[in-house]
Amino acid sequence: MLVAASLVLAFTASGQEKDIVVTGKEILDKPFVGIKQFAVSVYLPDEAALGRYGLSKTALPTDAELKLRQAGIPVASAGLGGGNVRIMILSAPFLGETGAPIGYGFFIEVALVRSVSIPASRAPVNATVWRVGGPVTSAIEHVRDIRANVSDRVDELLNAYLAANPK
Repeated sequence: MLVAASLVLAFTASGQEKDIVVTGKEILDKPFVGIKQFAVSVYLPDEAALGRYGLSKTALPTDAELKLRQAGIPVASAGLGGGNVRIMILSAPFLGETGAPIGYGFFIEVALVRSVSIPASRAPVNATVWRVGGPVTSAIEHVRDIRANVSDRVDELLNAYLAANPK
């Protein structure tokens, strides 16, 4: 059971080396403990279709990293395993009579992912410890607004982090 288990938080994704031992309940109650910098990664399976609307694996992390830097939070490059801030956008087109998209359904999530391991096994796993988002629909002429929706979710992450780590 996650709540009763002790976990070791490792900071490989963010470049920090020191481990912090916490319980499962502590990491759920204080998901931002020990984080001094962020690394942003994006999962966008349909980038080819959505890129023309400003939704790309380069634009979205750039937007998020800018917000983090403006708040005074250091940003590192995401490693091969991805960053500790994960932006996921899943999409499904709504097709019109001609077969062309007339809109999209989206699932948008911004999540904080931590590398954790159970002390007995020390096998590291990535665990989502904080998330925000959900389903969104958009007419084709408003798909560009999805980027602003993602930005709003990054603001929620940033506000939660700053509330947990006042300067």
